[in-house]
Amino acid sequence: MNYKHIGQENSKKGETNTNSEPSLTRRNFLRNSSTASVGAGLIVTSKTALGQEGPDKGNKVRCGIIGYGDEGKALRESSMFLKDLVCFPAVSDIWPRNLRAGKGQIAASKQGGGEDGSICNDYAEPEEMIKKEKLDCIIVATPDFVHHKYSIMGMEAGLDVYSEKLMSNSVDFARQMVKSQQKTGKLLQIGHQRRSNPRYRHVKNEIIEKRKLLGWITHMTAQWNRSRGGSVPREIPQGKDALTDEILQKYGYNGGAKGMFEFRNWRMYKKFGGGIISDLGAHQIDIFNWLLDEYPVSIFAQGGTDYYTGEFLNDLLTSEVKEAMAKTKSKKRKAKLEAELKLVEQVMDGYEHADNVMAFFEYQTKRDKWGTKGGAGDTLKTRAYYQVLTTSSSQKFYEKFMGEYGTMSISELTEYNQIYREAHAEPWEELANGETPVVEKNLAKEEIYHKFWEQPAPWRSIDKAKNDKWLSGKSLTDARVSKGLDPWEIPSHTQFDERPHTPHLRNFFETVRDRGSQDDLNCPAIEGFRTTVTCMKIHDALANGGKLEFKPEEFEV
Repeated sequence: MNYKHIGQENSKKGETNTNSEPSLTRRNFLRNSSTASVGAGLIVTSKTALGQEGPDKGNKVRCGIIGYGDEGKALRESSMFLKDLVCFPAVSDIWPRNLRAGKGQIAASKQGGGEDGSICNDYAEPEEMIKKEKLDCIIVATPDFVHHKYSIMGMEAGLDVYSEKLMSNSVDFARQMVKSQQKTGKLLQIGHQRRSNPRYRHVKNEIIEKRKLLGWITHMTAQWNRSRGGSVPREIPQGKDALTDEILQKYGYNGGAKGMFEFRNWRMYKKFGGGIISDLGAHQIDIFNWLLDEYPVSIFAQGGTDYYTGEFLNDLLTSEVKEAMAKTKSKKRKAKLEAELKLVEQVMDGYEHADNVMAFFEYQTKRDKWGTKGGAGDTLKTRAYYQVLTTSSSQKFYEKFMGEYGTMSISELTEYNQIYREAHAEPWEELANGETPVVEKNLAKEEIYHKFWEQPAPWRSIDKAKNDKWLSGKSLTDARVSKGLDPWEIPSHTQFDERPHTPHLRNFFETVRDRGSQDDLNCPAIEGFRTTVTCMKIHDALANGGKLEFKPEEFEV
């Protein structure tokens, strides 16, 4: 996989909004009211004082990883670019398969402790790792429902914490995490990594806030469409890879085949995770809040478990095993498949969370933010639409922000990197000058199309000359069609050759190393909490079937 992303590493520590005047927004009021108590509680220090007691002699931040599944592994791999900054002398996971992988991969990549980075201690019990290891911080990459448990455990032990998003599948648990951070004074960063992406930061600071190239952002849309292949359940492990009933039940799961299925597919269940809104939607909904510097005032949502029902998934999984049994000629393999079939037949669970969601948010902003002449009154509205699907990967994932002067499409994927100027907007040519331009000109000659199905597709059944004449015929254009948008791009000086998580991890580890504060983090705990409130309200809206209002106090701790 090619991990080259448009954007470059942010070498300017503490990069801030280029607007010098503070914004009197609803968000700033909430931030001030929620952080007034910070520092009033116990300040806890780490056991290592940045590795001074460990073999790394303080040269690197010593970080332990709790949870080495997909996310834990991705964060470790993203830290390959930060070898001079951080090491991982310990890893913990309750599943032996993950624990073996974590210990082996960290040692092999020389990201562990010791003189050559080859030392990585493994722990089945996260609490034991926290107590025994000399660490500065931990990464919490467990299922959502225990983010709060290990984050609080770490902070109370004097460790700074990087917790994966969504902060929790419970607003109350997320609130507990913020209160623990305020009490201990430790760092708590939440893994909404787009906030550290240099491209996104350039868009927020320069394009939207300082230059106001989009003008009043009236509408926002975003989507994450995932294929069926990425959405069907995972297998139920057998033999040495199967957890005992005692372990499963100790950590909150059922015993037997059902418990192991829950453990492997925890995202399907309300008890363990926040569903596709937590897994996928949280990243982009967080960007809605962040780019506007506001939180929504209302929500309406539709969706449901329309595809991944228990009956369908049971039939799908058992059919796959039966097909494999019919094809194999190995008696040993067939016996293993027969045992697997008996396990799979015991599980009739479907998605408890919705497998498709379409949500509509309404935001309110102050007129002064945009400097627009449109609308009426001092308060203006921005409407946002979010879609997440699990049966189609059409157009993958991106965010789009549409304003009176321009439209911007952006994603962690490189194909979404465009900004378009409306015909009536002021020219942008002067902003493309210098070593660090605000925008760069897209030199493509073609008309710009926002969706693949808008592009002209010549019919094969007619003569090419006639087809070209038809496509170029001015008289065939509807009189109501707007003039084509002027295509530009987010500038190339924001390029970086790292993985999407790397800048966010750098921000956290540098803040740990420099003994910084929550204000130095790009996604401090309070912001992760407010995104959790926004996301979890979607589930309430789905159940309610109507429009729900957000109260300002919901975003307070």
